[in-house]
Amino acid sequence: MSGTKTVSKKCVSCKNTSEHVVWKEPHGPQIGTIFSRTKMLGMKKYYLICPVCSTVERELTREQVDAMKNN
Repeated sequence: MSGTKTVSKKCVSCKNTSEHVVWKEPHGPQIGTIFSRTKMLGMKKYYLICPVCSTVERELTREQVDAMKNN
């Protein structure tokens, strides 16, 4: 997800130490117009993902993602 910091940690799956990234996934019903590429309303889930093996490390809350945003 753009605008968020990466987290340097060791992956539980591939055992590589890398900069894990935040992934935003739409969840539930999404509302938008046919003219917009992004959905205007809807729920989202956030995950911390290993960039090497794409393993989902853990689910993040919206507050955790907001705290990770670059100022």
